[in-house]
Amino acid sequence: LKEINLIEMSSKERNDAMNEVRLLSMLDHKNIISYYDSFILNGSLNIVMEYANAGDIHLEIKKRTLQNKTFSEFEILSWFTQICEAIQFIFTKNILHRDLKTQNIFLSIVDGNYYIKIGDFGIAKIL
Repeated sequence: LKEINLIEMSSKERNDAMNEVRLLSMLDHKNIISYYDSFILNGSLNIVMEYANAGDIHLEIKKRTLQNKTFSEFEILSWFTQICEAIQFIFTKNILHRDLKTQNIFLSIVDGNYYIKIGDFGIAKIL
């Protein structure tokens, strides 16, 4: 669940938040955070979406750096391929993410394997 306080936002920020809901509802791909529902309660937009149980790539890089561990070639190739597949799908919908960074590329672990999930479409744009 992502909760966004609409009351303290500018009209542009509110539009970006509503845009994220609209875009997420259009995107159904294994490497994009799944959208389930949204509602407004007490001035906050609540977006019900898939939970990435392993955080984001940014945190994983920090964690491995602190542990003096590296990423295997297989992991890097697998993650890169999954990111490319998600971006290609987004482009087929004529959407630009516009904020693709390690903090917006999430990780889910299923049966011991990492899966990429792109999220945070708040400033994305439909062409």
